[in-house]
Amino acid sequence: MNETPTLDDVQRARTRIRDYVRLTPLIPALPAKAPLFAEGRLSLKLECLQIVGSFKARGASAKLTSLDEAAVRRGLVTASGGNHGLGVAYAGWRAGAPARVYLPRSTPKAKADKIAAWGAEPFVGLQGCRLLNIRLIMIQIRCQSKLFATGRRGVAVIVSFRSRRVS
Repeated sequence: MNETPTLDDVQRARTRIRDYVRLTPLIPALPAKAPLFAEGRLSLKLECLQIVGSFKARGASAKLTSLDEAAVRRGLVTASGGNHGLGVAYAGWRAGAPARVYLPRSTPKAKADKIAAWGAEPFVGLQGCRLLNIRLIMIQIRCQSKLFATGRRGVAVIVSFRSRRVS
């Protein structure tokens, strides 16, 4: 199955998330000392102005808004070494859904604190944070019967790679 988002997927996600994210500016990448391309121009999308400081709020909100109410109430979970976890924490806060973010041991306390400030439960202690490790961790999370102290089952796992639902 092709997981590459189509233009229709992106347009539907844009409509769903419009109340969740900021409309960030697109500016020309000028002045340049030397032309970057023979033809055309380069523009920069200032996602650093997004609510959590990166574009990751878009993907997490797109996934969240694709879920039914029962799934949202059960909660969100992800494994992330950085901004994706922050995006999931924000999306959970915005929807009033519980969220847990698994983080590597090397995560700075300030990052874990930001995730907690959005109301998510940061769980620091993962070994390493290579993409393969995160994929394996996500499989383990899906297989666990109890993800939260409350014993929630069937939480929405939000991955940050190769998913049409995070478009």
